[in-house]
Order: sequence, then structure tokens, then C-alpha cells
Amino acid sequence: MKAWAPPRGKVLVLAPHPDDETIGCGGAIVFHRRRGDPVVVVFATDGERGDPKGRYRGRGLAAVRRREARAAAKVLGVSRLEFWHFPDLGLARENELGPRLALLLKRERPDLVYRPALSDPHPDHRALARAFRKASAAVPGVRDLAYEIYGGSKPGWFLDITPFFPEKIRALRAYRSQLASTDWLGRVRRRAAARGLAAGTLYAEGFRVRPPRANSRTASRTRPASASVRPG
Repeated sequence: MKAWAPPRGKVLVLAPHPDDETIGCGGAIVFHRRRGDPVVVVFATDGERGDPKGRYRGRGLAAVRRREARAAAKVLGVSRLEFWHFPDLGLARENELGPRLALLLKRERPDLVYRPALSDPHPDHRALARAFRKASAAVPGVRDLAYEIYGGSKPGWFLDITPFFPEKIRALRAYRSQLASTDWLGRVRRRAAARGLAAGTLYAEGFRVRPPRANSRTASRTRPASASVRPG
């Protein structure tokens, strides 16, 4: 499998929690911004329950993680962020998630959407992926890219992020609250190296991709011959 580059266009990144955007597709975000593509990142929850060791008990972890997200976004080159404040570990029970995603797609009209994989073991990640798939079913022209967080995915497309890997790591370092309990730096480095080996480069991010439904915006675009497509 060789490295692939996504097409130009408006980019929407859906993150269940602050840090998922950097872990899953931080390199892709920098790639798009350096190319001049507009990028919007939406955080479905504030990640207020992401404190397994109780280090931030009583210290307002939701606000801490929003600050961390803004700092990471600055490193990645993104200025447009939205925080939806749905409850952490509660996305599967949120009836408003799907309608809000539908309105977001109608408003932003993105060409590419990065979101977690349906096969991700985390319930919030799966819930956001399912809600997006349903909300986007009738929306033409959207290329759907599922990124990796906890595993369970078998990516078919790989983006060479070697030139952008330092920014990905610097952005990840902004999430001090999460690095205190999990070695995300080590996990990200190992996965990027493994995906890079598969792609024939030093570091890469892997995605499962659903091509867009053809319309006037996408009919002229073709999929890379070297990429295999697996539904995410």
C-alpha cells in the first residue's frame, strides 16, 4: 500500500472528545491547513470524565480540556472550533446529536469529513460515527474518512504525515490532562511508525474511506488507483 493524499476542499473534523482530533488526524489537519484548505473542528463532548486517576477532581476538567483543545488547535493551524457540550460517555443516549450533525452538514457543506471509526471500542466514538453516517446518508459530495483512536480499524488509505509529525506531537503535548494518565505520545508514535511502514514512508495516518456520492461537485474527481476502500 502506497501513501495517498486527500483532495482539496472544505474540511470538517468530528471529535468525540478534545484530543481525538489530534490523535486520529492531527497530521491530516496540518496537511490541509498548509495547503490552504479551510478546517472546522467540532468537539461533541468536553471530555469531563477523562480523569481515571482523579487528578482533576474538583478542578473543572471540562474547562481544562477546552483550553487544551484551543492550544492544540493553534499548533495545528485551526482557528474555527465548536464545543457542543454533550455529556462525556453519554453520546449514545443523545437524541439531539443526529439532528445537530444534519444541521452542521447543511451549514458547512464540507467536501471531506474526518470522524472516528464505527469499529472503535469506545462507546462515544461509535455513537458519533453512527450518528454521522445516518446524518450524511442523504448528503451528496461528502468524502467520509474514519480515523483511528483505540484500534479495531483496518485502514485502506494512508496519508504521509512525516513533514507534519512534529506539529502533531506538539499539539498532543497540549493535552496535559490526558497525558497524565495515558502514554498517548508513545501510542501515537508507534502507530504512526507502523502506518508509515505500510505506506512506504516514515510516519503516516491511516483511514477507512467512503467515497462521496457523485454530484456536480464530485463527478470529476476520481479515486487514487493505489488505494483500497473499506467502509468505516
